[in-house]
Amino acid sequence: MDSRQREKIALIVFALLVVLSVCGLCWYLIAGHSWNVAASNIDDTFGEMDGYTAIVFPGTVDPKLVDEDLETQDSVNKRINPARESDSANKEDNPKQPLSSTMGKQGSMGENSSSSTHTQPITLESVKDSYQEKGASVFELYTDNLVRYEDGTILKREGHRYGVFSVDSLMPYKAIEDKIAYFDAYNVDFIVAITPSTALVSRISGIDIVITTSNEKLFAMGETIDGTFYVNAPLKGEVGVILISPSNVVSAKVVS
Repeated sequence: MDSRQREKIALIVFALLVVLSVCGLCWYLIAGHSWNVAASNIDDTFGEMDGYTAIVFPGTVDPKLVDEDLETQDSVNKRINPARESDSANKEDNPKQPLSSTMGKQGSMGENSSSSTHTQPITLESVKDSYQEKGASVFELYTDNLVRYEDGTILKREGHRYGVFSVDSLMPYKAIEDKIAYFDAYNVDFIVAITPSTALVSRISGIDIVITTSNEKLFAMGETIDGTFYVNAPLKGEVGVILISPSNVVSAKVVS
């Protein structure tokens, strides 16, 4: 084997090592983040949240609009597959009879028991109190009042600074960048933007957390895209929660 062949083999081995290293790093980042989010959920479940920050905010999505989206999708499915619609109609015209009268009684008992159960409505204050009892630092954001944050504000909690501002469709990109620069000048730890649409801030860098007040169909626990954590506001009557762990891992949940 001459020196040229040895050099080629060495280059191939080196390239393979680089590829494996990159794959390993990607796996570590993905798996590590997932484990950290899981750890946050465990701490939340067992009420051990010392060092955590909980940001609570009210639901702003109208359930009727969500139902309309589902109905629209259902009509599209029926146009795509009309045979399924006819099968559903046949099932409605010829409903199956229960196998015995006992099954019918059990169903009616279940309905009566569920209808007789009354649960207390979820409020921001009750969710705040719950996380404070768990040891977390808590503050609320009024996502149903974007005007409140149009000029931007800095909130201080447990030695951390949170820059919060709202973005509407009339705000130019230059104004958004100026607000981010302002927060950076004051060394905030997290920059939080509240907006009716992710499209208004998706091309802006430097924002850590984005809360959308409309139904953007994001993952329930939030999504990290290009370093920014996006979370959808929950339905009206529900409460959204963003958890920031002591190691600055961000996750989200809905309390209903």
